[in-house]
Amino acid sequence: MHLQNLPLHGEQLYEGILGMPDPSFDRPDTESSLDRDPLFVSPSNQEPSDNIAPYLNVVFPNVPERAKQNNILLTTKEVHHLKYYLTQFDCYCPQYDVTIVVDGGGLIEKEIQSIMIELGFEKRDVWRVGESCTILLNRFTHEYAANGLIDDATDSNKFGYWKRMALPWGKTLTEIKAGPICDFFGRFPLWAQSQFPEKFRKMVYKEKRPDAGSVPAYTPRICKALGMTPAPTLAIESETSDDFRKLFHDCIIWVVGALLQVNAVIGVNNSPDTYSVDILNFDLTVERMVGLARKLEGEQYSSTRDVLYQVAKMKASIHVLQLKLLDYLLSHPELCEDTVTQQDIEKINRYLQGDIVLARLLCPSLNIRPLELSRFTEINVVKLQPFLNDIKAELAYYKKVVNEIDDCKIQMHPQEAVVQSAHILVFHALPLTFGPISKKFILPQGAKVEIPIRALAGIGKGHVEIGPNDLRNYLSEFSPKRKMEQQIYKYTPIPLEWINDPIGLAADRGIAVDNMSPTKYNSKETLDGEIKFRYLTDNALKQILSKRHGIEGITSREYAIWMLIRSRTQNAIKKPLLKDVEGQSNVQRELGYPWHWAEYGRVPNRSLPSSFHRKGPMYPANRGIHTTALPLLPRRGFYPKWCPRRVCGTFWTTIGRLPRH
Repeated sequence: MHLQNLPLHGEQLYEGILGMPDPSFDRPDTESSLDRDPLFVSPSNQEPSDNIAPYLNVVFPNVPERAKQNNILLTTKEVHHLKYYLTQFDCYCPQYDVTIVVDGGGLIEKEIQSIMIELGFEKRDVWRVGESCTILLNRFTHEYAANGLIDDATDSNKFGYWKRMALPWGKTLTEIKAGPICDFFGRFPLWAQSQFPEKFRKMVYKEKRPDAGSVPAYTPRICKALGMTPAPTLAIESETSDDFRKLFHDCIIWVVGALLQVNAVIGVNNSPDTYSVDILNFDLTVERMVGLARKLEGEQYSSTRDVLYQVAKMKASIHVLQLKLLDYLLSHPELCEDTVTQQDIEKINRYLQGDIVLARLLCPSLNIRPLELSRFTEINVVKLQPFLNDIKAELAYYKKVVNEIDDCKIQMHPQEAVVQSAHILVFHALPLTFGPISKKFILPQGAKVEIPIRALAGIGKGHVEIGPNDLRNYLSEFSPKRKMEQQIYKYTPIPLEWINDPIGLAADRGIAVDNMSPTKYNSKETLDGEIKFRYLTDNALKQILSKRHGIEGITSREYAIWMLIRSRTQNAIKKPLLKDVEGQSNVQRELGYPWHWAEYGRVPNRSLPSSFHRKGPMYPANRGIHTTALPLLPRRGFYPKWCPRRVCGTFWTTIGRLPRH
């Protein structure tokens, strides 16, 4: 079985190492432009249930056909094969992670966990997704993508002062608010996997682990004292996939489900077969929200500003409460010992009463409560005392924010405000695409990744910058062993004058040399429309780019090959956006839909809302040459519209799997 999606429209990459789509480019829907690239899943003997079918494209990464055995879908009746699949490491493609999904495995989760433990895996390696269970066997590059990035940030000289304040979050489970996530995907149907909201709510994560993260040293104990569930201030997700649809979905879960506590979400997608690394960087700090609201001037963005100010005030009230409690405890070190009494707790509650009331009013979903003696735990004063002045300065900053936007009334329900604020922050994020990745990869001037210090350490102004040298070293670890020139490209017809080494090609393909002569060469039959890039002339590459993609002026051979390789795996949706004008919020009317990353014109103009063409502060004239937009997420699953059943048996055939024992 395989998913099929249409290739991405509107992508043109300018010459250079990193690319940016041309907003004016919109190629016609000809047969040559519909080069299909499927999402492969090695199936069980049964078709997937209706509960899992619409979600395969966010449960499984998009792998090439050579790695289809890495995506395994089993039923509960086939769980006895699990030991076999968990031990056949030599059968898997080494460049991609192994993902095993047990359809309906939630009913036998304990049995699955016992099998994992018996084989030496950890219980936490089993993820619950709705009624199914997912097992992830990550490769080195998956782990490195997340941990390498955070290590580069925390080891930088600028972060040296704050390093003692930051603790690694690791893979600790974090409670996720499912309500806002469901509402968010419900507003943008092309991102939701199911048209049935009640089913989608069952599939949303209630708890989630980041691949890497950071949290301030004081957060776990302060949150426990206030009755809150702690969450990382920085969450990093990584994926190994030919597109970052699944990565984007995982990032959105953090952005929407933990917006009030997370200050940044970063996603890293490594695509070995397209020689690309994509980085999504979502800045969710109060500073970002306030700054963005001030940039969006004019009456036409009044609702957008109100939403940003409301959520900024919500987050600021939480920071004020936590930092005020922390400041009080550091100023009274005797309270950080085991001698705390009920009278001490009551005194602290009186001191924090106004802040607790405000935070509970603005953020009811966090279940903030006054302090209780049973929840009060010891704070490491010695470790935090050197940061006392910084904590006071941070507290003053958030108090100032709350006071400055005090006139901002509560315009909407807090959950609705979170959903719309997430829409705005996602809309203004600038995804980065790096490539073609190799050991000799050269970054363009000015390329960098910035992470807010407040995301790493909880407090502190500014950003930690991963500069060109560190970033180049980081990206070079993803270098595929196979050179791009050795990749096979499909194109018909291939004229003889496009081949730079006919004799070498004949030997490589086992073709008689005479058949490569001008008199006997048949462009349709001799090569079957397949050829390695190494045998194509520079002029051939230019003509293919011009004819198939409408791209002119490319002078770099390496860059031309990279664009052609990426074009095979880019996915998009031709389905027009739903025109539910009456059901749109004011923010949607002002900004439009965020999935096209408006200023990059990734989606054809014919399917864009009218707000796409409006110029304003969110459409900067000077765009970074190393950014690219995100692919769209399909609303439907793998079944076509015309299929009489929700599961298409036609597609669920002829796909290889690991040999049964």
